[in-house]
Parts: sequence; structure tokens; C-alpha cells
Amino acid sequence: MTSIAKYQRAFALGMQQALEYRVNFLLHLTSAFFQIFIQLFLWTAVFRSTGGGTMFGYTYQQMMLYTVIAGLLNRLVRTGFESEVAEDIKSGGLSKYIVRPVGHFTYRLSVFLGLKSAQTGLVSLLLLAAAIAVARLTGLPILASQVAWFVPAFILAFVINFVLFYAVSAIGFWLSDIGFFFEAVRIVFILLSGGIFPLSVFGRAERFLNWLPFRYTINFPVDVLTGRIAGRDALVGIAAQLLWILVLFGISRVVWARGMRKFVAVGG
Repeated sequence: MTSIAKYQRAFALGMQQALEYRVNFLLHLTSAFFQIFIQLFLWTAVFRSTGGGTMFGYTYQQMMLYTVIAGLLNRLVRTGFESEVAEDIKSGGLSKYIVRPVGHFTYRLSVFLGLKSAQTGLVSLLLLAAAIAVARLTGLPILASQVAWFVPAFILAFVINFVLFYAVSAIGFWLSDIGFFFEAVRIVFILLSGGIFPLSVFGRAERFLNWLPFRYTINFPVDVLTGRIAGRDALVGIAAQLLWILVLFGISRVVWARGMRKFVAVGG
């Protein structure tokens, strides 16, 4: 079997997993709407109490649109494989990737992309439908050019999130029973990515946060779709996404190389 065929099977496995757990995914997606509605009510109350205008660089209409898109996008780019990786390390299941001609990173990426490809169709339709509906209600148009810039930013956000959590999953080489650790990391990442509210809420700290990779998983794609970032700025942002993918991939390679040496040394 060729290398490409192996990873095609891994991709198909990811799609199969998405179909098997589609009810769980739909329930997970439903919970996102509850979170979105709560945030919409909160922001409505905040804007009313301040007499309208702008807050953190967003008008009320822009904040409503941001909240809806960020809430759905947050659910879509979420990973979830890190616990499986930690269990493979703990149980010794990682050994099969040492003796077989299958790269663990590429295998996991193939499964992840297969899983997300099966989910993306539904969520993308919901995302665009929700964005268009909110845009019409708020009077903020979403142009075809905004969608065109959003697509590559959206795809690269997937990859950044995957590489981030792939690097984090290597902590399983040094710690055990780390399910709560992964959940804590996920919450922090969501907060720093703009998944709960725009990064401008952090005030002066936003300048620092803009230099981190987290912004490019949610805040940046959302601002592209809503038209706050366009043209040359969108192109620069996409270039930054590609750069962060390379940097994070390099970091994950180093961390995993050290972890694998420890794994082999103890007879994993």
C-alpha cells in the first residue's frame, strides 16, 4: 500500500467517525447556540446600559455578528484528539507508529481532516446562513469578496488549531491522567483566540495577543468574514497564518522528538 493510500484510509476513518458520532456532534452544536444566545443577551444589555455607540471598537451590530460567527467557528475548529494521543502514550499504543511505516503526525492530521470535512458541510451552511441572517437584521452586508477571503483563512485556522493541540498532546509523555489539563488548555486557547469575545476587550494587552497564534484561529477569520479586515490586511493575515503553521510544526517536531526518546527509553 502506498503512503498516499494509507493516509487516504486515515481520512476515510475520520469521516466514518464523524458519521458514527453525528448525534454527539449535533448535541455539541446545539449547546453552541445556547452559549451564543446568552452572549447576545449580555452584549445587548451592556450596549443598552452604555447608551449605544461603540465598545471595544465594535458597534452593537458588529458585536452581534461577531458573537454568532465566532460561536459557530469555535465549535468547528475544535480538535478533541489530544486525549486519544495521551491514552496511546500511556497504554503503549504509540508503539505501532514506531514499527509501522506510518507517520503519527500525518496520520492524525488525515483523521482530523476527514472528521472535520464531514462536519464542515453542515456547519458551513449554518455559519453562512446565520451570518447572512444576522447581517440583514443588523444592516451589515456580507459581500462575496469577504467570503472569498474567509475561505482560506478558515481552512488555515483548522490547521493552526490542529498543530497547536498536537504539540500540547505531547505533554502525555511526561504526565498521566491529564484530561482536565487538556480542558483547561482548551478554555485558555478559546479565550485568547477571541472565541468568547473579541480580543479588543483585553485593551492594551490586545497588541501582545495579536502576536500570538491563537488570534488566527477565530478572531482573524471572523473579522475577515465580517469585513473588518479585507484586501491587503487579509492577505498579510493569511501569510501570518502560514508562518505560524510552520513555526508550530517545528515546535511540535522538537517536543515530540524529545517525548519519543523518553517513550522508547522506558520501553513504551
